[in-house]
Amino acid sequence: MQSVRGKGRKLGPVVEGNAASGKEGSTSKISDLYTCRICFEEIKDASQLIAPCLCKGTHKYVHAKCLRRWQDTVQRRVQWKDKQDDRAYRCGVCRELYSAPPRLLQGRLNIAGSLKALALTSLVVLLALGLSGGPPWPQLAIVVLLIAGARGPSILCVAAIAMACILATLHAKGLRVVMRVDTAGRLGLAVIRHGAPVEGLQSGVLLAASDGLERSIFRRSVVLVYEHGNRSGARGVILSQPLGPTDPRFNPAATPGGLPALSHFLGGPVGMPGEGPLQEVAVIHTLAEVPGSRPLLQQNTTQDSAAELFEGGSLADVAAAASAASPQQPQHGRWGSARALRPAQQSGHPSVHVYHGICAWAEGQLEGELRSGSWGLTKAEVDDVLEVPPEQLWGRLMNQPNRLRWLRN
Repeated sequence: MQSVRGKGRKLGPVVEGNAASGKEGSTSKISDLYTCRICFEEIKDASQLIAPCLCKGTHKYVHAKCLRRWQDTVQRRVQWKDKQDDRAYRCGVCRELYSAPPRLLQGRLNIAGSLKALALTSLVVLLALGLSGGPPWPQLAIVVLLIAGARGPSILCVAAIAMACILATLHAKGLRVVMRVDTAGRLGLAVIRHGAPVEGLQSGVLLAASDGLERSIFRRSVVLVYEHGNRSGARGVILSQPLGPTDPRFNPAATPGGLPALSHFLGGPVGMPGEGPLQEVAVIHTLAEVPGSRPLLQQNTTQDSAAELFEGGSLADVAAAASAASPQQPQHGRWGSARALRPAQQSGHPSVHVYHGICAWAEGQLEGELRSGSWGLTKAEVDDVLEVPPEQLWGRLMNQPNRLRWLRN
């Protein structure tokens, strides 16, 4: 805000009396009381008043402190608009600039102070709730922030330090703020659990949901991880949620007509049918010749029913390879029943599982969930995918406590 300079009239004490007529013994009456035009106080000592403009009579004099207080009040009313009020610089009667221009306010608007107080209160609540458990440095950061916020004049500085403190608190709790694309294709921020690398976590492992996931889509679920990288995160599919032909979550467009019998599953919440324009479909099969597929699991070769599982390849290529490897009378309509999910190669048919939707984790997110005890970890076997009925897979793993490995920090 720029100040407007006055005309620089010299201020001096008010001289008592009226203009002398030059004649001795003048009978003009001289007033001995002077009134402040703001507080209306009447005083005899004219040196306590100033004449800031060209007004005469009762509007001529004012206390310097009264004028200053009135100018400050006028300025504060428009400070949040980053504007100037002409009344603080110019007399509203004679329209002359005040010889005492207003001072620049050093404080902030009340709303700024309120926001600062709110930020500091939030930090106190954050500390009181104990969200920064673990290492002591987040608590120290909050204390430093409280001291800096009480003295710092900038609300932006306080907001920046508050944001840094909140992020530090989340970090101490193993949480991270990341940018993700939701099922509707919108980019946004999400808070995920983050953890250090976990030994044995790689493609080809099973994740068994803990009781803490009872109220989610992963209730009593078993997830097969088919992709994992330190930079790219992890991907997997739910093995224990088969889809029937009348299930509303089934996407007919993902399985064009004329294909051999396929087994359909709800693979996960990302790209799930009916949840947005982005549809994710994963295919796991026993066809080694499909272009773009990669080995996932290999069964013990000493068994007669040795089989190898592959992941990937386009659905059209998988269908073509399955048709070529199937007898002349293909099966129709395997929809996840226990009988239908027996190894199809025993009757001459390859196994093809189509998963509608997938499970996806950002970098370090799955590690954080494992370390929080949300999942149990074990190496997958081909029989877990081909032999065990999906409805029984979770219970079977839970009944083998020596097989599952749980991590709880």
